[in-house]
Amino acid sequence: MAAAGFVFLVVGFAAALVAAASLLVGYLAKRKVLRVVGRGAVLASTLALLLCCGILVVCFMTGDVSIQYVLEERSVSTDGFAWLYKLSGLWAGRSGSLLFWTFLIALFNAVVLARAFVQERRRVPSDASGFENGDDSAASLGHERASELDDLAMMVISVVVAVFCGVLLFSEGNMPFTPTPDRFFDADGNLTAAASTYSMNKLLEHWAMAIHPPMLFVGYAGLTVPFAYAMATLVLGDSSKLWVERSTRFVLGSWLFLGAGIGLGAVWAYVVLGWGGYWGWDPVENASLLSWLVCVALVHTFTVYRQRGAFKRWAVMCACLAFTFVIVATFITRSGIVQSVHAFSGDPVSLVLFGGLIIVSIIVPAAVIALRWKKFDADVEGADDVENMFSKDAAYYFNNVIMIVFT
Repeated sequence: MAAAGFVFLVVGFAAALVAAASLLVGYLAKRKVLRVVGRGAVLASTLALLLCCGILVVCFMTGDVSIQYVLEERSVSTDGFAWLYKLSGLWAGRSGSLLFWTFLIALFNAVVLARAFVQERRRVPSDASGFENGDDSAASLGHERASELDDLAMMVISVVVAVFCGVLLFSEGNMPFTPTPDRFFDADGNLTAAASTYSMNKLLEHWAMAIHPPMLFVGYAGLTVPFAYAMATLVLGDSSKLWVERSTRFVLGSWLFLGAGIGLGAVWAYVVLGWGGYWGWDPVENASLLSWLVCVALVHTFTVYRQRGAFKRWAVMCACLAFTFVIVATFITRSGIVQSVHAFSGDPVSLVLFGGLIIVSIIVPAAVIALRWKKFDADVEGADDVENMFSKDAAYYFNNVIMIVFT
């Protein structure tokens, strides 16, 4: 099982790289065949990572301890929630949680692909064309621009998937498919007395803890999509509201899942850890709040973007900030840079790759916005200005200021 899991992880990593390269080169060279190859690679990467997670789940459910991660994070509970605790072993530890998170990002990429395919089949005219819907050539141009936007977004998400896969593959501490060493078994193939003591931390065997991490991961993974569309629209130099329409539901869903996940984590900490309150101001707790706060600002910014064509540059940067703070939370948890009851021991691969991703996700969009500054002017002159401090526009503006200051 360990060997099969490793192979599928390598396939997922390679497919993500192929997807990113094919979609980018296909866009630059205007080669549709390369874009088709890239889309196929997106599906291949998602399927490979799904199989990786499936292998671990099967091992947890059947008690197969041939993988060291399964041995260390298996639940030996026999109460009514035993099945849930066994399933939660997938995200209970360092490597399994990162693998599950990587799969969710790839799954969102597949969702973007599926939606793009459906919309292309329906041939819905795009608002980005700027022409009348009755003009076939204009409609075709709009469809092509929408297709390019989707492909570039999938390219960005594929790069993120490749980085996460790289952290899993190139760091021994993050590898979820390390075979259980022979020293843990006796001559009959049974676990030794010492090995039998390995199991999930009893503090994690709680219904809230079984649900809390995956809800956070769904929220974190979902914020990759608006970031990807923001980067894609910067590459295209397209300041229409198309990328916002493509991203809005993902932002709302991510915000809801993050809020629910943070709340469930607070319940678990209060009931199980007994910290004396629902919030202990732990560094990792605070990190989870960063993206949620920026999401509040982003939701309101998107509303102004769609309705009035204002706050364009800020909307792009805010989408990138939301994703950046997701990686900041990952960096804090896995780099070893801070000490926390939530944090794992650090490793140099996580430090370099996640640290580099933080820098890139801030510097690159800021630089491209500066280069394309005039392309992202408001649709109406003065639309970005707030004329009345008691107006709805002022409320949106101050909401953004307050949320960013809190963050």
